[in-house]
Amino acid sequence: AVTATMTDAEVTAEVAAEVTTVDAKSAIMKVTAKKNVGFYMRAAASFLRGTEDKKPVEELTLTALGEAISIVATVATRAEKEGLATIIKVSTHYADVPAGSDSSAVRGCAQLQVVLRNTSSGAGK
Repeated sequence: AVTATMTDAEVTAEVAAEVTTVDAKSAIMKVTAKKNVGFYMRAAASFLRGTEDKKPVEELTLTALGEAISIVATVATRAEKEGLATIIKVSTHYADVPAGSDSSAVRGCAQLQVVLRNTSSGAGK
């Protein structure tokens, strides 16, 4: 079987739809269970290290609901272990999300939010 590996630029471009840039210094990445840990790790690294087109962010907030919580936890701890960032805040919530096609019905869903402070060499430049 042949597997294709995405380049960092392709990962950054694809994850851009799932990232909200708060300002030039911070961004929020919404993590879903549709992609794997490696994808989000590469995306987080590109935001923390910066790219040719964009400067690195000083803070990156990772957020997830339900089944994607373990992905956020893994990405955050791996980023810290690899020296890209320090975990500065962890919070949990119980968010109300729409339940099915009936827009008035809601159900509770666990949410994890982790804030990373950039410690990579490109930070603050």
